[in-house]
Amino acid sequence: MAPDPTKLYRAFMEANPKEMAVEHGKLRERLTARNCLYKGQPFPMFMMPHFISKEQNELLTFACQNLISAVEKVTHLYFSDPVFADSFGLSPGERVLMEIPPLVERKIVLCRPDGFLAEGREQAQILSFIEINADSPAGMVDGDILSEEFLALSPMDEVRKHYAIEHDRMKERYLAVLLSKWREFGGTESPQIGIIDWDEVQPRTEFYLLAEFFESHGHPSKVGDPRALEFRDGKLYLGDFRVDLVVRRVITRELAEKLDEVKGFVDAARAGAVCIVNPFRSKLASFKGIFNVLTNPEHHHLFTRSELDVIDKHIPWTRQVEPGRVDFHGEVLEMEKLLAKHKERIVLKPTHGYAGKDVFVGMDCPEAEWSDVSAKALAGKSNYIAQEYVPIPEAEFPAFAPDLVFVPKKVNINPFVLDGAYAGCMSRVSDSSIINLARGGGQQPTFVCVDR
Repeated sequence: MAPDPTKLYRAFMEANPKEMAVEHGKLRERLTARNCLYKGQPFPMFMMPHFISKEQNELLTFACQNLISAVEKVTHLYFSDPVFADSFGLSPGERVLMEIPPLVERKIVLCRPDGFLAEGREQAQILSFIEINADSPAGMVDGDILSEEFLALSPMDEVRKHYAIEHDRMKERYLAVLLSKWREFGGTESPQIGIIDWDEVQPRTEFYLLAEFFESHGHPSKVGDPRALEFRDGKLYLGDFRVDLVVRRVITRELAEKLDEVKGFVDAARAGAVCIVNPFRSKLASFKGIFNVLTNPEHHHLFTRSELDVIDKHIPWTRQVEPGRVDFHGEVLEMEKLLAKHKERIVLKPTHGYAGKDVFVGMDCPEAEWSDVSAKALAGKSNYIAQEYVPIPEAEFPAFAPDLVFVPKKVNINPFVLDGAYAGCMSRVSDSSIINLARGGGQQPTFVCVDR
């Protein structure tokens, strides 16, 4: 049996601490030179990949594809069931955007289900998804750069003695899917691409890296603000630049709050004059309450056997926070009592939140704050879901302070799904139970190790 790749990598680092400190400094310099930045600094990372096995990668592939297939079905209910549509809690502006036909079949073209992957007893694989980022998921371009740079690190030579290393080049697959959506939309010639988000959104370096990549493959591209888009003569323009295909990075909820400022964009979408990826309707899959639908037996008739298998094994118990009785693993009780009695087992999330904002982990939350958030949600003053807490895997990663040390971090897994197909993944690590870059986390490339 081949040795553990993480142990091989770590042993090499510990045997060469001074050299590793130098290599870490050079890695940061290369990231800066390649414009792989976050808030003006080299992209936050710890100098060790997240290694997964071939079996874990196969599990991710099966689970991701069936999860997104099931979620796509649930989004159809928004348009066929008015009562169900109301449960999404969309704003009036969001409802306006939902009524615009996307002119491509799939609502969820690009998404990133976030979760945790661990190895249990007897090497059983434990995978749990906790949410889906389907509105405007980020990380592919920076992820590709990190993968390329980490593959060149000297500890990887030790790992490659025992394993073949596999990783996906995500931006190539992304471009292929964008072009397939363009053709599905009815486009024939090579499209001009607009990467659209508010000018004030930071960081924007990934946008320019993506535009540079598209340009290198023969597709003129420009980064711009949705407020600067103009619809004239049946086409959408960013200044004098015609936009045929929009890579939408702007969040739907934010767009819906400023409809009067983005009239050109909305008019072009309504007229079917521009292909938009992701379509506005992808917002429905980012609705945190969608896991409530997936895990509720009332809706199981919608899904295939494989989809139900994924839901049963890989989706935690999730319910909308509202007055009434709920069944929590066979214990039937009022939601208010559930939140108080099982605080240590529950996470509260805003149904339309993103980037970890306003998420409360029961075991980490002070009693008074938990009671206040619960009461407001139950009174209808805020819109929250209650989700069963999933234990977060931990691993040690290298840091330089200034000497080499290994520090414990919580680790999540962030796979990408493109047009319904698994497209590789990245991982993030943090001290916090809410793992993202905004809270001081780091992003790691995820490498698949295959025995030689």
